[in-house]
Order: sequence, then C-alpha cells, then structure tokens
Amino acid sequence: MKDRLLTVPEVADLLAVRVSWVYQAVEHGLLPSRRVGRYRRFVRSEIQEWLELQRGPETAAANPKTS
Repeated sequence: MKDRLLTVPEVADLLAVRVSWVYQAVEHGLLPSRRVGRYRRFVRSEIQEWLELQRGPETAAANPKTS
C-alpha cells in the first residue's frame, strides 16, 4: 500500500461532508475503510475510486478518463 492512510476528519474534508456522515457511511458499508486498532483509516485511492463510482455511468461516459 503506497497511499498514506487518511483519518476520518481528512476524508470528511476531502468529500466536503460532516465527520458524522463519514462514520455513518462506514457503518452502513458505503465507504471503504480499514480498521487500525480502534481507529478507522482510509486509503486515498479507494476513496477516489468510490467517488468516481458515485458519479454514475451517464456522467462517466460524458467525461472519459484520459491516460
């Protein structure tokens, strides 16, 4: 894993949502995360992939990725 792990507040800031929303999304299995001891951590690339999936197929087709 080459990505630095993100904390809950960092993910909330990245997604422009409340910290409580991040905890709820994790609890419902909506947001990919890892448990590190008693803490929740997130892999940045997994959050970015999740965010792309939230855009939906119609938006993704209109804005194809360029390599």
